[in-house]
Amino acid sequence: MTLDRSQERTRSALTTLSVVGAAVAGAGVGSLLGAGLRPLAWWIFGVGLLAHLVGMVGIRRFLAARGYVPPAWQKAAYWLCWAAIGIVVTYGLFEVAT
Repeated sequence: MTLDRSQERTRSALTTLSVVGAAVAGAGVGSLLGAGLRPLAWWIFGVGLLAHLVGMVGIRRFLAARGYVPPAWQKAAYWLCWAAIGIVVTYGLFEVAT
């Protein structure tokens, strides 16, 4: 699969957004452990998670539209990520509600 310059920039931007989102979500989880940022922890996590999801889904759609068929390990990682997100979000909703 060959991408032109514009497509490569789009792919790169989506990949970067996904990684940065995951990092910010991780910072949110880390701040859950710290007293100073605890009031903002779920907001930080939510912003990071949203950025990660937009990047993750965006890159998947972008590549699929260009005929890329991911190997089994990439498909598994994608769905494991969704499962982990589901678990953390469920925990977060429970935590906020109680």
